[in-house]
Amino acid sequence: MINYKKEASLLLKNNRKQILPTVIFIGLLGMMYSLFEDFSILFIFLFLCIDYGYIQIARKVTQGKGEQINVANEGIYGILHYTKLFSTYILYSLFEFLIYLAEVIIFMIFTAIVYRDAIADVLNAFYYSADLNMEMIYELLFPLALPFLILIIVVVLTAVLYHLNFDMSKYLIKDGCKGLKAMGLSRKIMSSHKMELLKLYLSYALRYILVLGISVGLYVISEQLDLMVGLTVVLPVVISSLARSIVIDSNLVISKYLFYYDLNPEIANELKGTYKTVLPEIEENYPEGDHLSNFTTIEGELVEDEVQTERLEFEKITKYKLLLGCCLFLPFYLFIGQYVISIIFMLIPFFARMTDENVLNSWFNLFYDGVLLAIGMLCFYEFFRGYFRRFYEVIKDHPLLFTVVGIEVVYAVSIFGSNLVELITHSSEDSVNQETIEQIMLIEPVPMIISVVLIAPILEELVFRGLIFRTVNLYNRYLAHFVSAFLFGFVHVSTEIIYYHQYGEIVQIIPYFLMGLVFSIMYDKYKTLGVSVYFHMLNNLISVILIFLLYM
Repeated sequence: MINYKKEASLLLKNNRKQILPTVIFIGLLGMMYSLFEDFSILFIFLFLCIDYGYIQIARKVTQGKGEQINVANEGIYGILHYTKLFSTYILYSLFEFLIYLAEVIIFMIFTAIVYRDAIADVLNAFYYSADLNMEMIYELLFPLALPFLILIIVVVLTAVLYHLNFDMSKYLIKDGCKGLKAMGLSRKIMSSHKMELLKLYLSYALRYILVLGISVGLYVISEQLDLMVGLTVVLPVVISSLARSIVIDSNLVISKYLFYYDLNPEIANELKGTYKTVLPEIEENYPEGDHLSNFTTIEGELVEDEVQTERLEFEKITKYKLLLGCCLFLPFYLFIGQYVISIIFMLIPFFARMTDENVLNSWFNLFYDGVLLAIGMLCFYEFFRGYFRRFYEVIKDHPLLFTVVGIEVVYAVSIFGSNLVELITHSSEDSVNQETIEQIMLIEPVPMIISVVLIAPILEELVFRGLIFRTVNLYNRYLAHFVSAFLFGFVHVSTEIIYYHQYGEIVQIIPYFLMGLVFSIMYDKYKTLGVSVYFHMLNNLISVILIFLLYM
């Protein structure tokens, strides 16, 4: 085996002045999320691709261009090329997180079954004993030490295997190979080279132990010195990050680049092979001069466009883009967007001066929905191409009858759902979500009406019918109806359940679920978002009118 570590050390030694400042800068940016807990999610996503700067450093060093390395280029390369890198990095991180989450859930279930008595003793002691000391706590937790040790070992082994299989996906971006394709190719190539890469990682084991020792030592020292609360956290994190950047990252990233560089012939062969396997199949199934008209090229893959059959008459959009939308835009819509957009919202002077909570919420809903819709329409413009023409083709023969029957169906299922909730809960109260909307709308109606009647229906139909239904529909039509309708219902009560722990609100999903089911059936039948958006808007408009009539 070639001594990649030794070669990397020589390259680093010759370019130390250029490499170390940049590596330190990248390391400091990478740990920003741990210093600002309130904005940790924002920093995680902002600096998600920051470590690609390491790969750029390794590339320039191995090409003999070490003197060109500087903080302004490689230090912020991951931010400057965020859109190009994001799909690969987010999928890499998301799959890793989901694997760890599954392991923790399985561990919790296993522990709850096998060690239920020990867990019961711990809970009783913490709830009912006021004079617990450290010795008693250790004694209570000792029976659970074995399962926790097993969990740690499993997680560590999983992390090692995951990195051995998929680390190369980040290095493949330079070859135009991104996202799921990069991860699949990485796993394929590394299937016969994992032991070599593992030996390379193990050669850095002492350095990892050294950095871990520094981190623990600094934390203990800062606690003993009784520093300010901020310094107790910041000092160990900053110095540990610097130590890791200097001792490990600066050398390891070059070693890995040299390792992957030696695999270039295999990478080139696999990328070339993608086209070799697809093209002959096309030639066989399509006559000459006709086959290329039915295909579009997407990142090196030839994907057949949807043809006019009963199942494939939806708006033309690739499977890759649908999956990417569910992996990226959906989490942004559900969780991350609230943090990012709220920060931008409060930086605008017009909104920052508002003091009334209801007025502020009304304008924020409009701003939030508007920004998300703009992003969604830019990213998934395929759903809106020929939007009005397709909608007109559906309703042109009997527009009034179509409208009346459609809105009657929507309201019938909504009333049925509300009555069902009333039977279950023995209460006629609306959901907390509905009451909140009514309260805000009566105080600051204009932005709320624009958001509820015009913007939210388009945004929600894009997310729940356009992305979720279409993605799940690739695998199972009936499951697609259920999943899109359930998530549509859950989102409308999620705030009360997740943040305020009002678990009784779960039953309020029923009317929203039934309406979502009607909208997804409409979309499935007419193959255009225009129909479901139209009835969604009408439903919300009638609800707004009824609110004002009721309170007048």
